[in-house]
Amino acid sequence: MMARMPGFGVLHHRGRKSGREYQTPVKLFRHGDDYVITLPYGAGTDWVKNVVAAGGGDSRSAGGWCTWSSQRMFKDDGSVSDPEGPAHGVGPE
Repeated sequence: MMARMPGFGVLHHRGRKSGREYQTPVKLFRHGDDYVITLPYGAGTDWVKNVVAAGGGDSRSAGGWCTWSSQRMFKDDGSVSDPEGPAHGVGPE
């Protein structure tokens, strides 16, 4: 259901220790040719650590599937337009 809501998606990733498959609802939006996922709870959450350790993951949103093969963490400098305001983000390089 979350994957069909505007501004939201579901991130599919594997546990870095367990290898278990997870599906995490995320706030996902476009920024130019990239996608940005906000990190309202910071970069220390398990799902963020899993995606970084794996070097990527897959996300599903209303726009379809997207494979993340690289990502970078950044603190929004105000150039990312999100109606909810600035937040930490992770997105492909």
